[in-house]
Amino acid sequence: MPARCKGLVGERAVQRYPGAMQGTPTFQLPSPSPSTIRVLGALFALYVVELVLRNVGVPVYDLVWRPFGQGFALYQPILRFLVQGDDSGALFNVLIGLLVLYFLLPGLDQILDKDTWLKGLGAGLVGGTLLPLVADGIGLVPAGGTMGWVVSTAALFVLFGLAMPDGVVRLFFVLPVSGKMIVWGTLGLSVLFFLLDRNLHTAEGIGVWVGVVGWWYGMGPGARRRELQRKASSIESELRRFHVIEGGRSNNRPSDDEWVH
Repeated sequence: MPARCKGLVGERAVQRYPGAMQGTPTFQLPSPSPSTIRVLGALFALYVVELVLRNVGVPVYDLVWRPFGQGFALYQPILRFLVQGDDSGALFNVLIGLLVLYFLLPGLDQILDKDTWLKGLGAGLVGGTLLPLVADGIGLVPAGGTMGWVVSTAALFVLFGLAMPDGVVRLFFVLPVSGKMIVWGTLGLSVLFFLLDRNLHTAEGIGVWVGVVGWWYGMGPGARRRELQRKASSIESELRRFHVIEGGRSNNRPSDDEWVH
């Protein structure tokens, strides 16, 4: 585990999740920090700017990532995050995404160092870009583009599940779901969506999961934990090689002579 990471359940997390010490961890979120409020405000403002530009005739939706041969441009895989869409469904997605971040970001700050979860988020977004590119290149996504930052919420959920596999999120404030279920449920749903409708957006969901999980176990806290466990096993093996044999006085030696084994 990196030194700057506060552990899978750090000291501050234990204070926030007292049930974790009793075998019944829960996911109780504190009030959002000023930085969280600023992030939410900036994302909402970005969407308002998008709608204003769209209404004055600026072609903002040229930034939508489209498949090869259907309007693809090199800047689209990077700049697609800046546009969310101009229909009621897009507005709903933005509002839900902001609500998820409102509840999720303070919790992540309690269980992971910010530098750690930002790296995990970055890995998810990279995976969510590279895998659709490959899938498009080999013809697995015949149609349908993708855009928006809301996919990042899936990466953050997976990070929470990896960091607190026994923690609990209450979906819709009622249904308890463990961290392990979040990790594997996210993958299962992403694959199902891809099988139902093969496009860049559904491939992006799978790529985000692969990026986050691959980073966690390849370079992140999961890799560090595996290394520590390997070292612990090696130390135990070395200790088992040493045996203490009790010594004593030999009957064939003077009484003041001791054999030490």
